[in-house]
Parts: sequence; C-alpha cells; structure tokens
Amino acid sequence: MPARKDSGIKKIVPDPDDQIAASVDSLLKKLGVSPESLSGILADTDWAFYIKIFAMVEASINHLLLNHFADSRLEKLITRMDLSDKMEFVKALEFLPDKTRAFIKNLSEVRNKIAHGLGGLRFNLVDYLTTKLDPQQRKNLLDGVRSLVPGIRADAMWNKDPRGMLFMAVCVTLSQIESCLPRPSPDPSLPPDAREEAKPKG
Repeated sequence: MPARKDSGIKKIVPDPDDQIAASVDSLLKKLGVSPESLSGILADTDWAFYIKIFAMVEASINHLLLNHFADSRLEKLITRMDLSDKMEFVKALEFLPDKTRAFIKNLSEVRNKIAHGLGGLRFNLVDYLTTKLDPQQRKNLLDGVRSLVPGIRADAMWNKDPRGMLFMAVCVTLSQIESCLPRPSPDPSLPPDAREEAKPKG
C-alpha cells in the first residue's frame, strides 16, 4: 500500500516536533480533504489563497461544534450560522485560547472585505494589506499572526510574504482546533495495561 501523502506543511511551518503537521493532517483527514490540498493553496492567486484559508478555518470550526454537540439535526443550523455566532459557542465552551479566537475574528473581517471586492488576478495581497486595509485591522491581523507563530521576523516578512505568515498562523490554528476534538475511548474489553497504551497521546 502506498504511503499516505501529508500536507507538506512541515516544510513551511516552524515545527521541530512535527506536532503541528501531524495535527493538521489528522484534521484534514477528518474533514475529508486531501492532505496536499492545504499546501497547494499557496500556488493559488492571492484572492483565492485568502478565501480558501478562511474557508478551511471555518470548516474546521463547523466540524468542532458538530462533533461536540453530536446531533446531526444541528448540521444545517451550524453551517449556516455567521462565524461570529459560531465563535460565541467556541468561547463559551472554552475550546480555543483568546489569541486564537481573536486571530480568527480578524481573519474573518478581512475576508469579508476581500470577498466583496475585486477578486481574481487583479488582487494583490501585499498591496492590499500594506496600503488599502484599515491600519487598525492590519495591526490586529499582524498581532494575531505574531502571537500564534512566535519567533518569526513578523514586521520584516509582512511587507514581503504575508501569504507565508498567514499560512503559518492558519496551520497553528487548525492544529489547535484538532486538539479540541473528542478522542475515542480505549476498548473497555482490553486489559488495563493495553487500555492505557491505547489512550490518545497529547
């Protein structure tokens, strides 16, 4: 059987222990998304890149809430809710750190502006983020990236490679969402030692 492809993010995101990559690959599998599709977003146009990274985050939030409530009757309701309403549930359930929820909020606000503007080949992310976006929103988005991916030269990279920075922050966000998903309980028929070994790590 051929080895399963991974998302390739370990080549892009600072992740010495491969924990982020493993978590993101696990989440993509649960979402039914091909693992290489995430890193493939980097080859898209700037407009498509931003829309798709946001869509990946929102789909993951949907998956998190649907798994928590475990009631298929809520699927249409949850998927049709505004992201801000979904994030109220995420906050109440204490699923994600404050800084991650803030990053998702800021990512969403900029996405809404981009989605209703000119798309396609004419959209330039560097130009938009550095000259057209409201200064406070730009600061909020940059602060969010800096809080999720510490140690990167955020200010220097922002004017040159915002795609790379946003991609890294989104991968960290996805890994945190995956860590909030319920873990399967070990088979009670197993001996105690085997049950302990079967418990999910992390």
